[in-house]
Amino acid sequence: MIQLMIVDDEPLFRDFLVNFIPWKEYGFVIVAEAKNGLEALKLADEHQPDVVLTDINMPKMDGIEFAQELLKLAPETAIVFITGHNEFDYARKA
Repeated sequence: MIQLMIVDDEPLFRDFLVNFIPWKEYGFVIVAEAKNGLEALKLADEHQPDVVLTDINMPKMDGIEFAQELLKLAPETAIVFITGHNEFDYARKA
């Protein structure tokens, strides 16, 4: 199974991602959830996810900064950005 971590500051959206997508059917197992980039860095070190699904716009440490730090520690980790942000330039930076 591919180990997945989900990072999003919005509890309802994080809950949706965790509970309403049939991850096991697609070969994934959720190993961790985080509400911001700082928390996610600690959990990523502990759980070593193969894939991280992360929001871009979060408090404390946004998804872009989190991804930069994560790739220094685990360059083989695949990162997928998600956002509800309406400015495409912000998403393009990711």
